[in-house]
Amino acid sequence: MIYTCKRCGYSFSVERARCPKCGNSDFSSVEKREGKVVQYWKLTATPEGVEDSYYLCLVDLGGAKVFCRSAIEPEESVVLDEKGTCRPA
Repeated sequence: MIYTCKRCGYSFSVERARCPKCGNSDFSSVEKREGKVVQYWKLTATPEGVEDSYYLCLVDLGGAKVFCRSAIEPEESVVLDEKGTCRPA
């Protein structure tokens, strides 16, 4: 979900009571799951209980950028799920 402030146009991906930029509390929202990978990193030192290595991806959802996890090297476009993981689009 992408939230956009109706006053200043700032977009973000985590629901908030107020816009972090202008303090307004009136937002529009759009369900958005597909985006473009901006950058990714292969993480090999992971916490116990997490797969041996994975990719941490920064994804642009068209105004808001979010992080997601991928078990395989990501392609240019990915689809995010509710668990914070992504797969090729």
